[in-house]
Amino acid sequence: MATWGKFRFKDLVLVFSLVGLVAGISHFVISNPLGPSRLFYHAQSYILQWETRCLSNSPTWMSGVQRYAVRNMGAPSSQLVWISPNDDYYRCETGWRDKIFGKEPLQPDARFRFASATKTATAIIILNLINDERLELDDKIIDVLELTGGLKDPRVADISIEHLLSHRAGWDRVRTQDPMFMMGKEPWCPSNRNKLTETRLMYDPGEVESYSNLGYCLLGLAIEERTGRLFRDYVADYFNFSVNTLAFIDGPYKSGEPKYDFRHESFYMEDYYEDFDFQALSSSAGLSGSATDLARKIHKKRRTLLNPLI
Repeated sequence: MATWGKFRFKDLVLVFSLVGLVAGISHFVISNPLGPSRLFYHAQSYILQWETRCLSNSPTWMSGVQRYAVRNMGAPSSQLVWISPNDDYYRCETGWRDKIFGKEPLQPDARFRFASATKTATAIIILNLINDERLELDDKIIDVLELTGGLKDPRVADISIEHLLSHRAGWDRVRTQDPMFMMGKEPWCPSNRNKLTETRLMYDPGEVESYSNLGYCLLGLAIEERTGRLFRDYVADYFNFSVNTLAFIDGPYKSGEPKYDFRHESFYMEDYYEDFDFQALSSSAGLSGSATDLARKIHKKRRTLLNPLI
């Protein structure tokens, strides 16, 4: 009888252990539906990181950056380009264009969405307008946009081009919603610039650095004012879109464009673009193209800004 009782006790322990394991896994999957796929990616990443291909003379730190991005930033496919101060060109690609472990290794001319790296292009154009004396760093944005009438927050009158460039205009998207990315609601910038007069700031302009998509939307409007052209048209000519991969996006993925891996995203999924107004985001997050074309264009324009005689 003692042996039978001991056997039953072990059996019960095993049953309860299995029930506990199933319950734990179920709770994990229900409370964290992307958890299993994220764990799977974590295992995949140690293989994916070695699918990095660099030019033979590229510095070793570049392949290290690519592998870090695979392991720690959820980037199974990516490009990295560096152009040195001596104009030396280096390049790496990781992953595939179509899918993980796919048939088409990622090529240097593959199109990626630049997202917030778009702001680099916008800033370059603003600085060029300053070099051309069509704009100044201390110009007030309400003057550039020729806004009149009362301000709900008088501090808005102090927001300068420099504040917008450096994310120091006084807004804080952590404490309030980002007006450029409010789901189901059209951004008021750039279509309704007068809304700026109704804006309330969290800080005095110049006081605190806080990342701002709105600020770069307003810079896009400043470019339109000082060039007399639509932002997209001016940028397309300025960066010579006709001879490279650079282009604005309007939502759906373009042909041959690698898609985001959403396993590490807690909010947006593959149809995320349906919630955004990409026309409004043109100057803050609307560009796409290859890393090579962006780097070469920015490098060339930067040199021109530093030495206008080039």
